[in-house]
Amino acid sequence: MELLIQNEFQKAFKIILSDKAVQAVLINIFGGIVRCDVIADGIIEAVEQIGVNVPVVVRLEGNNAEIGSDKLAESGLNIISAFWVGRCSKVGGRGL
Repeated sequence: MELLIQNEFQKAFKIILSDKAVQAVLINIFGGIVRCDVIADGIIEAVEQIGVNVPVVVRLEGNNAEIGSDKLAESGLNIISAFWVGRCSKVGGRGL
């Protein structure tokens, strides 16, 4: 499951980042079936593999959301964990 999630995020990042005008990526996840910590692992691996060079703003809600957010924050990558959708758009819009 984790490898599948990582592969899907890699595909998504490649498509999104093919547009050179993209200044940030916003990911909003509600983890009802798949745990948010597993999703966070997939995001981290994909960002590392692709070499994403824009901020990635992630909102996780659902099973293990706090664990997933902690993993994102501790990754050392340009990934910003946000808890409110409004905050996500503000952070992403500033290019932080």
